[in-house]
Amino acid sequence: TGEIHVSQTTAGDQVTPAVAWSPAGTFLVAWASSGQDGSGFGIYARRLQAATGQFLGNEFQVHVTTAGSQLAPRVAASGANFYAVWSGLGAGGDTNDIYGRGFTAAGSGAGAVTGEVRLNASVSGNQVQPAIAAAGSGLVAAWASDGADGSGFGVVARRFDGAPAAVSPEIPVPEHTIYDQSSPAVAGFASGGFAVAWQRALQEIGGEIGPQPVIAMRRFAGNAATRPAGRRRQLRRRPRARRPLRRHPPP
Repeated sequence: TGEIHVSQTTAGDQVTPAVAWSPAGTFLVAWASSGQDGSGFGIYARRLQAATGQFLGNEFQVHVTTAGSQLAPRVAASGANFYAVWSGLGAGGDTNDIYGRGFTAAGSGAGAVTGEVRLNASVSGNQVQPAIAAAGSGLVAAWASDGADGSGFGVVARRFDGAPAAVSPEIPVPEHTIYDQSSPAVAGFASGGFAVAWQRALQEIGGEIGPQPVIAMRRFAGNAATRPAGRRRQLRRRPRARRPLRRHPPP
């Protein structure tokens, strides 16, 4: 196809898009839109026919809670549904949590099949930068969690069914936890297992920790609760003077 203008609203900024394909033959595109819900940024989405790029209805609001801003949408398809996740103002009103909601992959309306669900169990500190993927008959989500590993931001993952209801506790992803771990990406396997990649703040060069970010990855089994798949690798490091921790992870 040629270039397609997906968002209908033109007032304010429409930013940070995400897209997923469903075997039902449709795409879901989601994005954050400034001012559209009357309170900061909100999350909106629109379906398209995969074969033709034809729109299947108008854009629709994904989130239920509109207080504060809803940011960083990610989407995935599982079975006959699409699932969207985002970071939004938590119930306490001072930090962000991760939320998700399911929508049918077919049809022209919003077609919500679940309510808005908070995905994180820990509500201490900010929960940001979500990612989501289908894994077996369910879903896996990952995000950056402030203070989760005791050293700046850590990355955690959690498995869900289609409700989406949690079927595991929060799973610590990195082994190497000094300074910030951020920007997770996740992929699921037909077996229900999954892999998470993320940005690690420091690398190891010749047995010493270097100053530049690197990308790390870890695999987990389909019944993952706290244990990864395969052999654990423990990174060696030499003690270094600690730097002040940041309140937010790097972009």
